[in-house]
This record gives sequence, C-alpha cells and structure tokens, in this order.
Amino acid sequence: MKILLATYWPLPHMGGIWTFVNELKRGLKRFDIDADIFSASPDHTMYYLHHSTDHIKKTSLYPFLDAQFQRGASLINHPVVARAELEQYCFELSAVYTGLKKYDVIHAQDAIASRALSRVKPKKTPLLTSLHGSLSGEILYHIKSFNPEALEHEIKQNLLYHYHRAIEKEAYKNSDMIHTSSQWLMKKVMYDLNGKSNSLSYIPYGFDYQNFSLSSQTSNAGIPEKPKGKKVLLFTGRLVYLKGIHSLMLALAKVKDIRDDWECWIIGDGDQRSACESQVKKLGLTGKIRFLGQQTNVYPYLKLSDMFIFPSLQDNQPFSIIEAQYSGLPVIVSDSAGLPEMVKHEKNGLIFKAGDYRELSMNIMRLLQDNSLLCKLSKNASKYAHAQWNIQAMSKQLFKLYQKLI
Repeated sequence: MKILLATYWPLPHMGGIWTFVNELKRGLKRFDIDADIFSASPDHTMYYLHHSTDHIKKTSLYPFLDAQFQRGASLINHPVVARAELEQYCFELSAVYTGLKKYDVIHAQDAIASRALSRVKPKKTPLLTSLHGSLSGEILYHIKSFNPEALEHEIKQNLLYHYHRAIEKEAYKNSDMIHTSSQWLMKKVMYDLNGKSNSLSYIPYGFDYQNFSLSSQTSNAGIPEKPKGKKVLLFTGRLVYLKGIHSLMLALAKVKDIRDDWECWIIGDGDQRSACESQVKKLGLTGKIRFLGQQTNVYPYLKLSDMFIFPSLQDNQPFSIIEAQYSGLPVIVSDSAGLPEMVKHEKNGLIFKAGDYRELSMNIMRLLQDNSLLCKLSKNASKYAHAQWNIQAMSKQLFKLYQKLI
C-alpha cells in the first residue's frame, strides 16, 4: 500500500502537522506501508516531495496562472483572496506534476490541501482528511489580532472569514473520510455535515516519546542554565494572537507582584514577537521572561522546566502539550476547544477560562507555592501520557481506515 501525506503548509516546520506526519510515517512502517510526504518548502518557494528530486518552483507556474486570472479577474477582486487562490492552484499543479496515480490513498493534512487535491486526484483514489485544527477559527482570531475589540459576529461578516469557511465546508464535503483527534473538532465537523457521522473517525494522537528523547540528546550548547532557587515556566508555540500569549504576559505581571521565585522561557516565533517584547518592558517583566526563538530541539528545555503553560484562545490538541506531559510536566491550559480533553483538572494539570489572565495567574501561583501538588500533577502527567498518546494504537487505527477506504 502506498500513501501520500499531503499538506498545503510548509514542512519541516515546528508544529502539529510536521510531528503528526513523521510519527505516522514511522508507525506505518510496521504495516509495510510506504508513505510519501508532499508539502510547500520551508522558504515557500516550491512544493516538493520529501526525500525526492520531484519539485516544482512556484515562479515557473505564476506566468501561466496569472494569465488565467486576468481572464477571470472579475471573479476574484479581493487581493488577499486572489493571492490565496493563486497559491492553491500552484499546489494543485505541483501535486499533479509529482504524480497522484501511484497512491492507494491520498491523506490530506488540512482543509486547504483537501479541497485542492479533491479537484485533481484520480476519481477512484480515496481522499482521507486529517484535521489538526479549525481553519475558519484560526482565521477568525487572525482577523481579531488586528482589532481585538471586534465581536465574533462582526468578524464573521468579513470576506476573508467567509472565504476560508467556504474552503472548510468544501473540504468536508469532498472527503471520503475525515479524521479528528479531538471530540471538540469532531462535533464541529459533524455540525457542518448535518449530523452525518458515517464519514467521521475519531482517533486520538499518538507519540513516540522514546524516539523523541533519544533523537534529542545532542549538545546543550546555547541552552540557558536553570536559575538557582527558581522554577522555570515554559511555553512553546507560535507567537501569534491565537495562542493567547498576551494573556500569559498579563498573568505573569500579576505573579511578579507577589512572587519572584520563577522565570518564564518562551520558545517560538511569530508576528506578535515584537509586541510581546514591548509588553514585557511595559509590564516590568524584563529579566523574568526569556525569548529563546525557534528551536528544533525542545527536549532539553522540557527537562529543565517545572511546568508548561498553554493559554491558547483556540487549539485542537497540540503536540507540545503531549511532549510536556511525557516529560512529566504539569500543564496549565485554557478551557478552549480541544485543550480540556487533554488535561484532567487537579489530576495531571490545571484548567482556566480562556483569556482570563487573573485565573491563569492564580493557577501559576498555586504550583509555585504548593510543591506537593506540583509533584502529584507531574507524576500523573507522565502516567497519563504513556496511557493516552499511544503511537502504535494511532498507526493501527489509521491503517484500518486506509483498508476500509480501499
């Protein structure tokens, strides 16, 4: 059996899709399944088949596509939408160039790739779509980042929101099967499918922690020393509005007013980084928060940390939380979307209301002052991870899904 794992987004890249396709590709080897990965390149200049010479530069496609767009210019009169359509046609043509007929199943990793591939794949080749988040939800918070005071119903009138919502619905409609890792996302998709669940499959994520820890044992050069007598609070993720990083800063300012026995490490980058750095200075948090940028190896940072904080305004089930739990870190998460499914409150972590920085600050202070609670949550986090995030179980269930589709 030959599978294509395809995404519109660039890979390799820190985040859920890259982790998922790598974990799945390794897991499928147990069933003698050959899986190829197709994505945009990290520099966004081409679409390519990983570990292959098959690729096509976007610049070689633009002249042809621009000419087609000129003929239908009246149909796409919004510059951002026009650009998005251009990029998706590049993705489609590149996928066709690499050859789709050789695959038994095409496994899309996002709604955009699913919609695009449904238009160009061989009719008899089944299309499975794994959803790792809500596309329209991410767009909603992206728009909100420019106008934080805007109400949700106002944002939903925005053309960009409507456009991405339409892509999402089309992807759901054209998929032979949709896989979600959270009950939250499954319910959202089921609503769009008018309650039809026969084309939906709920399969929790799996993670090979042994491989993660062994492959991460490299030089500790450049990794900061743990401050003496202080606990390390860790956040890893994109520095974007969606991740609630601004709420974390406000919460830490409240904590600083009461306690000084901590330091927060921020791993990741994004369009909110400069705003976050300015917020740190404004709140008097200089020296308490370290921005460590993008890191390809987070394992050493996890081992030096005492707790993991993930204040996202909407997220499915981030692998960063799974990595933290396997590393024995209590996780503080918001009650948004699929996050509360990952944490049992006061058993292996703590949950707070999304956006409520005061409640977040209280949860942080609980773990700073109560070592017995910290130790209990730490031990339970590791136990939970080993029981819940089973890579063999995920691979086996997806293998059975492939068989069902064929």
